[in-house]
Amino acid sequence: KATVSVLYWNTMSKIAGAVVGGSALAGFSILGYRYLKHEEPVVVEKRSPDDLNDKELVEEIENMLEDMQKEMMKLDKHDSYAHECIAPRCHPMVLLIGNHSSGKSTFINNLCDGKIQEVGTAPTDDAFTVIQNGDVDLNEDGYTAVSKCEGSSKGFEGLTAFGQSFIQHFKLKVRNLGGHAKLQNGVVIVDSPGTIDTPTPECNRGYDFSKVVRWFVRRSAVILLFFDPANPGTTGETLEVLNETLRDSTHKFLIVLNKVDTLDNVSDFARAYGTLCWNLSKVLTTKDIPRIYTTFSQTNQKHEESVLPIVEFERAREQVLNEIRLAPERHHDNAVQTIDEVAKKLLMLFRVSKQTPNIPSKSARLVAAAASSTALIVALLKGSRPWVSVVSGVCAAATAVSTLFDLERMTDARLERSFEKAYRDTLRNKSDVDVRMRWKEVKAQMMYLNGSEGENLLDQYKLNARKAIATLQTMQQTELPRLRNLVERRRRNLAASSN
Repeated sequence: KATVSVLYWNTMSKIAGAVVGGSALAGFSILGYRYLKHEEPVVVEKRSPDDLNDKELVEEIENMLEDMQKEMMKLDKHDSYAHECIAPRCHPMVLLIGNHSSGKSTFINNLCDGKIQEVGTAPTDDAFTVIQNGDVDLNEDGYTAVSKCEGSSKGFEGLTAFGQSFIQHFKLKVRNLGGHAKLQNGVVIVDSPGTIDTPTPECNRGYDFSKVVRWFVRRSAVILLFFDPANPGTTGETLEVLNETLRDSTHKFLIVLNKVDTLDNVSDFARAYGTLCWNLSKVLTTKDIPRIYTTFSQTNQKHEESVLPIVEFERAREQVLNEIRLAPERHHDNAVQTIDEVAKKLLMLFRVSKQTPNIPSKSARLVAAAASSTALIVALLKGSRPWVSVVSGVCAAATAVSTLFDLERMTDARLERSFEKAYRDTLRNKSDVDVRMRWKEVKAQMMYLNGSEGENLLDQYKLNARKAIATLQTMQQTELPRLRNLVERRRRNLAASSN
């Protein structure tokens, strides 16, 4: 028996030695291979914006935007905010919103120098219509337009998230406008259905109108909000759009009191203008009322006999048209601003999640409950000491209660403490107005991630927090400033060429 035992242990030691030696050899082989295949990264010196022509500037801006969006999509695995980024190579958008009979369709026809949209006093269209310049005239329904846009540079593929009912109320019109139209080649006009009041909350369009408008608002360079002087009030949907959708986009939307040439005298104009200001003051959260552009359509010949200051209205209309002409220039500004805000939201999400305590998931505590219960049963069957049985019973009860009451969910107070810890310096310096407004949105998303379908998705953000924070901080400190310099350089080039 002694001889067999010695032989057994000698054999086992030889096997163990062979395994260790083979593992070491394999490890050194891998290290040697990596050393031989190692290549120094190629450092490409970035050219100064002053050394790039307009075409090179546009290409550099779009490439940087594309690279940054791809990087954020890698970090944001559950698409909390990355979907808000604007496709850098899509057409600049101009969005028109307003009550029916406010003159949106007539304005579009005048802008395109042709009959593109049906006009009328009653509602004439219930769809979102995208109008763009092209080589041939073409009409496409929502299914065709969205499917053609998938994977392309048009940037409409995100509309599929609003469901089949919306796709049935979406269409694309391509028109060969020629050189006489005021609409520049590449600029896209989005005409929305007229806003309405619903008789009951249950009556709706079949899709979330406010969310669809918000999708277009984020991607639009210019937004025109039309009002009819015959009805200068705010409908329920207009009120919702102003309160929830346009609140963060006041820098790019214009309020247009249209069809003012239909008014008979100065008193009617003053009454319509004052009523609109009064209604807006009850909706807007700021004390100052934004400028109201008073315009009219050139197709109406009645203005020639009007006693109103038509010259002033023509000047206001030309200013609105100039804002539309600047849409290509503002498109890049909008894309940079959007990606900056998305980066800030993601950075906040990762920084706060890094400070949140580790809480066992439901599955982990179920395993702990089963293990404690088993230990209790074994202790009772084996006749162990009483204190062992008591401890096992307490552990089993605690884990069971924790699982039943779902205590792993992150509470609001706990998230607030994590936020204050992550942004201690910012809050101490009282430069926290924007931070707290952003935190309100991020906190709601974190609560959703923590309780989404019983999975604690927030932990996945926490695991990657260190790398993500470093990447996003580099993006904000290095890449975004260069991107803004490129956009500013192109703006100066366009201004110089126009002069």
